[in-house]
Amino acid sequence: MSKGTLASITSAIVLFISVSSGQVRRNQPVSTQDEAQREASKFWSNYVASCGVSHYVKQSYAIFIELRGFRLTMKYDPITEADRVNGVQAKGVTGYTATSHRFYEKGSWQSWGNGLPQGLNFVSAVRFQKVRGQWKFQPVGYFDQFAQTVNCGEIPGHRSAAFYEMPTNAIDVNDNLRLPIQQFFFWDSNTNIVADKFPQSITTFVNWKIIYGGTAFDYSLSPLESHWYKNQVQVFETTSAHLNNSNPAQLWTGVGWAEPGKWEVGDYEVKIFVRKRLAKIGRFQIVPDAEFSPELRFDGLYKSQIGKSDQYTWLRFYPDGTVLMVSGVLTFDHLRFCVNKDAASRKAEGLYSANGCDGFSYRRGKYVLSGNDISFSFLGSDGSRGALVSVQGTIGSYVLTLNYDVGHGAAKYTDHQEVFFKVD
Repeated sequence: MSKGTLASITSAIVLFISVSSGQVRRNQPVSTQDEAQREASKFWSNYVASCGVSHYVKQSYAIFIELRGFRLTMKYDPITEADRVNGVQAKGVTGYTATSHRFYEKGSWQSWGNGLPQGLNFVSAVRFQKVRGQWKFQPVGYFDQFAQTVNCGEIPGHRSAAFYEMPTNAIDVNDNLRLPIQQFFFWDSNTNIVADKFPQSITTFVNWKIIYGGTAFDYSLSPLESHWYKNQVQVFETTSAHLNNSNPAQLWTGVGWAEPGKWEVGDYEVKIFVRKRLAKIGRFQIVPDAEFSPELRFDGLYKSQIGKSDQYTWLRFYPDGTVLMVSGVLTFDHLRFCVNKDAASRKAEGLYSANGCDGFSYRRGKYVLSGNDISFSFLGSDGSRGALVSVQGTIGSYVLTLNYDVGHGAAKYTDHQEVFFKVD
């Protein structure tokens, strides 16, 4: 707030100062009273905004009280001999009153009522002291818990365009509950990669997720919209999201195509609105694959499908040169449980059998790297060459281009495919 604006507000408030008869003590110099009134005006200007013909108090980020007939009050206490020895020059209570009020809540102004609303009793008075030339204002009761600072730029009807362009970085559950956003990120459904830059040829659905402070009670999802822009032109709009209101709570949704490669290269922006208020802005890029360096990844699995089988084959590579092939009818979440860094301990604890992990076909081999080329092979699960799988391929970014030679002798066949990576 500028000095000019503060001075205007201070002047406006001082004009309404009311000093009741009998409240002025004869041992209270007039100059001290004038100074007390000026200091009180400055103090209350933080908590009561003078905007146009009204004054406003803030109860929450979405609830405001408009006051008409606003008056600032000063009540002085007598200065005792002990006060004088302690350097106390003035003391008392300052507060405010009004002839009428109305609430702004649930997105609109309500009917007028008389006087101050009962709830303002907690925040409409404080004690003051002047000690050795220094003014101090001491909140009493629940003032520190309920009083909120306010300025005209927050008040409905006085807000500027900039107010609506600034994200809250919070999830508004209702008029009284605002939960701060703790994390925000994008990920691709095809690879589970969390990033703000995705390769064009393999990206499917791009999703955003918000993680925020949770609560101890159940609540329904607030009205939510997300607008997706490419180079500042809107290309998608979603009006729903998934909600998990545990602690921390999560919101997420996404847009795109099941078939990879349909995203256009470009810069994208997502604006997320909760209860019609901008909550978060996120940005990501779809870029040519050439911007990603070829890399064999160890933090997930590669999904392949050999021949015409309905069963998928999953490949997991380890830094020590080991490659594991797992086959069977299973979901990715099930696979993550059976084949990951904790698999050995889970097998020792008997969790493999309990979760059906023994029903999968496991084969282990060794891979060899030569630049961006890779080769590896597996014997049959019984150790025979009858189901030998030999593989030659090339490493890309989040993808392997592989040539499979499967079987032995007359039963041998060749398969060529692109194997996509998925983080576990």
